[in-house]
Amino acid sequence: MCPEKMNYLSDMYRYFLLAFLLLGMAACSDSPQHQIQQYDIAEEDLTEERIDSILMDYRFEYEDPILIDSSEMVLIPISTRQDGKRKRVKSYSSKYKSYDFPRYWNVLFYDRESGESRLLTQEKKRIYRIEANLKKLKVGERLAEKILYQIADTDFNGDGKLAADDPHQLFVSNLDGTDLKRLSAAKERLQGYKLIPGTDQLLFHTLRDVNGDLEFDRDDETIWYHAKLMDDNGDWSIKEMINAEGRKNIEHLYFEQWLQK
Repeated sequence: MCPEKMNYLSDMYRYFLLAFLLLGMAACSDSPQHQIQQYDIAEEDLTEERIDSILMDYRFEYEDPILIDSSEMVLIPISTRQDGKRKRVKSYSSKYKSYDFPRYWNVLFYDRESGESRLLTQEKKRIYRIEANLKKLKVGERLAEKILYQIADTDFNGDGKLAADDPHQLFVSNLDGTDLKRLSAAKERLQGYKLIPGTDQLLFHTLRDVNGDLEFDRDDETIWYHAKLMDDNGDWSIKEMINAEGRKNIEHLYFEQWLQK
């Protein structure tokens, strides 16, 4: 065999050997043995020390305090971000994308007079907006003693996570964070609200998933509500401003006036 042909075969052998090694490395990375090195921290019975070591990868950020006029309460929204990438720990959060994590996931309430503090909730929630100091908006006396929130806490589409595409609703609490309650329907997406000056009332509107496709879009229906804080116990009266029959009558009137020849 001539030297040129021998060199050609030698080069081909090296190429095949290199390709075989690369394929083997890729197979190992996806092998069950490699996956065993990862585990779901949501399911494993972890020790306190192991939990602390996992949390070392996260930075808990306490945002700028929200001061409430004529009150000793200070609100500090809490957000969290991950500092680095894990190599071995597969956490429950691995099914979330970066934009799925909440802006705030809780709020710390601190009483400047007593020195006591408490969290807004012990339940999992995505907090989009906090509106305090309602007194500046010249609302009624009862409503001035409340805080409004836009919060999501319902896995609406059933995908097993509380993400950005799940609807948020209108919530309210006392100035110290107690008595947190939902004002808008859990399965409707809040679109906005308007406080009525000089009263303990507000208007808000939502999107209702009328076609049942588990999405909120232009095919769904806008619903307007009138909410009134009735007493000092925090009881609310909430009514649809236009019921289903009223909406149907309005639609038929449009048809008769603008569509029918």
